[in-house]
Amino acid sequence: MPTEVDKQQRREHVIDAAFRVIARDGLCATTMRAVAAEAGATIGLINHWFDSREELIEASFDRAIEIEMTRAAELAADDPSSYIDAASQFLPIDARRRDEVHVWMAFYAMVVTNPDYAERGRARCNAVRTTMLGGLRQYFPTGTCHDIIDRCFVLVDGIAINAALDPKRWTRSRQLAVLREGLEDVLARRLNKSPTNEVPKEN
Repeated sequence: MPTEVDKQQRREHVIDAAFRVIARDGLCATTMRAVAAEAGATIGLINHWFDSREELIEASFDRAIEIEMTRAAELAADDPSSYIDAASQFLPIDARRRDEVHVWMAFYAMVVTNPDYAERGRARCNAVRTTMLGGLRQYFPTGTCHDIIDRCFVLVDGIAINAALDPKRWTRSRQLAVLREGLEDVLARRLNKSPTNEVPKEN
């Protein structure tokens, strides 16, 4: 008999497959049949773990939130400039992060139109904001911290969406350069330091 660990692993395997289908083909093309093919499984097996397509989509949405909250918890707080490197981890600078951005773009319409998804979307933003706020308070008043975080969100989301839509124009180096320039300008105005041209390191 499969152990509980095996059962959970199989369920996670199906969610991973759905995540890849959403990233590659979008929500409309994410059917139970498509996910089964991606997972190398039968539709019957998919139905064993998920009663409906909607339940599977919801589990994939939760996965997207889990990934971002985990990344938010890893944000460095050694000094204000560390947030530039940390923020770069939310950009589509490699294949894995491109998939994550594509999934979030697919879910944006659901966040806007569905109250349940909207609440979880806000929780995702608040988790990142709370983590960043805790570190920045060592260096700035609370109001200034919120302003820095708002600008960080706008920069990251704007760069990520443009890079997803036009990856040839928005290369990894251009994404990182624009992010650094924007955030260093914000921090320099508050720390009275001159921005540098260093590109964030890749983890």
